[in-house]
Amino acid sequence: LQGDFAASRAAYAAAIAACREQDEQAVVSLSDLAAKSTALVLNDNAIPYTADGYERVMLHHGQALNFLLSGDPESAGVEARRAAAEQAEARRRRARELEAARTRSRELPRTADARLAPVYSRLDAAASRVANSFQNGYTYFLSAVIREQVDDPGGAFIDYKRAAELAPGNPTLRADVLRLAEALGMEEDARRYRDLWPEAGPVRRMPGEADLIVLFEDGVLPARRELSLFIPLTGSGGWTAIALPVYDGPWIRPRPLRVRVEDGPSGETAPVCDLGALAARALRERMPAILIRQTLRAAAKGAATHLAHTRTRDGEWAVMFLTLYNLLSERADLRSWISLPQQAGVLRLACPAGRRRIRLAPDGG
Repeated sequence: LQGDFAASRAAYAAAIAACREQDEQAVVSLSDLAAKSTALVLNDNAIPYTADGYERVMLHHGQALNFLLSGDPESAGVEARRAAAEQAEARRRRARELEAARTRSRELPRTADARLAPVYSRLDAAASRVANSFQNGYTYFLSAVIREQVDDPGGAFIDYKRAAELAPGNPTLRADVLRLAEALGMEEDARRYRDLWPEAGPVRRMPGEADLIVLFEDGVLPARRELSLFIPLTGSGGWTAIALPVYDGPWIRPRPLRVRVEDGPSGETAPVCDLGALAARALRERMPAILIRQTLRAAAKGAATHLAHTRTRDGEWAVMFLTLYNLLSERADLRSWISLPQQAGVLRLACPAGRRRIRLAPDGG
């Protein structure tokens, strides 16, 4: 944001390398087992942080922007391809996680369902706005713009189509899909899109005109907060807590950015991605695994409290001490990337080439 692209490239490269190193580690390692064992007696913060799919995609998105704004579209194209590969891998990873969650779902106590309903409802309200937690129309659009810069119109056409599938109401995406279908001689596709979007018209550059591409990022992702549920431990008189990460918002509504070019056209950005919904859905998808760890941890703490109650001379004091430990040690894992935008919108205008004043007004003002 400050224009220090060299420092930004280095920071993103370090984060991308950390993710790659995490991926290359053995599926089961001593450090991993130690962390998960610690998590069983302490809390989920003992487990090394693993970025969600949407966060990993946005790593490559941000690095692609760094290269693009530094005048290096070729390197930006490399990051765009990595972002696409990350979205494909996120789909496969999510399928594996769903299968594991289905296999272990019977470990969750049915009695907890009613108490957890408010947790799920808060997440579902935001998560329902997207189909999954990793496909990102904003990144597909940026990738398509970069592909056009490096003379790959076929790849750009595919990415514009993917973005339009995720944000079907965006007029810029419709116009770009139709423009490239015509430019690539795909008459059947062009005819189908004209029938599908009769109001859409491709933005064509005339001689002496240039493309103005606006990427509008609005808001920041809200931080997760902790929701604690207190549960009695049967047989000992002690208590424990379940601490869950939740999103309470605030969730902002997509708003347009009005763009006016001096001696040229004007227009408004339209939504292309709701990253707030991606974040909420990612947490919702992680919740079964979080609850399984919470259940195992509560069982371990319950066993320890029951043992102290029945096997020690000062059983009541031991139960009191362990109850205090159980309640204070349970902390939800609130880690997430909170400097990402909450909403993203895009706009393309054909305007006279050269230096121009551009007026930007949020909310379409």
